[in-house]
Amino acid sequence: MQYITDGKEKFIWFHFTGEYMFFDLTTDPQECRDLAQDPAYQGRIAYWSKLLAEINENRGDPRGQGGKLVPQSEGVIELSPNYYQWKQRAEEIESKGN
Repeated sequence: MQYITDGKEKFIWFHFTGEYMFFDLTTDPQECRDLAQDPAYQGRIAYWSKLLAEINENRGDPRGQGGKLVPQSEGVIELSPNYYQWKQRAEEIESKGN
């Protein structure tokens, strides 16, 4: 699962199934009413979906390709090509802190 929010809206995407949820946090801060199927919110959902796909793509995550979200239906996502670089950097930071 991945999600993205600006504090006013929240888009949740389930990368195994491709399903998603959408909440208007200004009127529903407890996230009780999923608006994913409401026609009035399809434009906002498209906006958030594209934004999340672009974020994924920019960081080398295979769940974003060509501005679209790509489900990983096999149940395991492929590692980002940047994973080992991030891991090495985290280990270096951790070692400096000890």
